[in-house]
Amino acid sequence: MENLSLQRVSGIGAILTGIVAIIGIILISSTDAMTAEDSAELFPVVHDDKAVIGAGIWMLTLAPVLLLGAVAGIYQKLRSAGDVLRIALIAVAVDALFIIISNVLALGVVYEVATPWVEGGSEAGSNLLVLGDTLMTMSLVIRVVGDALGLGIGILLFSIAILKTGLAPKWIGWLGLIAALGGWLGLFVSTSEVFGLLGLIGAIALFIWLIGMGVTMVRSSEA
Repeated sequence: MENLSLQRVSGIGAILTGIVAIIGIILISSTDAMTAEDSAELFPVVHDDKAVIGAGIWMLTLAPVLLLGAVAGIYQKLRSAGDVLRIALIAVAVDALFIIISNVLALGVVYEVATPWVEGGSEAGSNLLVLGDTLMTMSLVIRVVGDALGLGIGILLFSIAILKTGLAPKWIGWLGLIAALGGWLGLFVSTSEVFGLLGLIGAIALFIWLIGMGVTMVRSSEA
């Protein structure tokens, strides 16, 4: 009963993780923030749509918090595949922490840098631009490194375990491989926008993977 209870709670957490993250992406995508090439373009967008962008980033910050609870049940369900899944558990947990830090830095730009620069005009000088670029670069680097760990190693190992054992539907395993590929390709986002797009596709695949795993775990706990 304890294992089933853990799987049910973690399954619900996995579903919520995917849904909350998708809502966050939709909110941010409804603005021009994702097409801005530098801080000079980004700050006015953030200033005009602060409520929407801020809400989106908060959603993307809540998602990894929920993931920390969900991954325990995912590991519990798949651990019969071998001790190597302990690596997957650690990798996903570290990724969740990295994403939280990444989003906190982004929130700093939204609430403390963008508006002062816009309202200050030329008097704000280049210092806020430099600070904004620095924070956003740090946020991006932390996120892509975290995704390389969480998706490229953690979700990859979990998905291989699914394909080998059949403890979850095979389509979830294949979708996890797509998410893992996106996690690795995201490391090259600074070289081309294509890799950024592939990284985004990998992230969306992860969210659907989590929802699928969550539904599977909740159904298993009810059986």
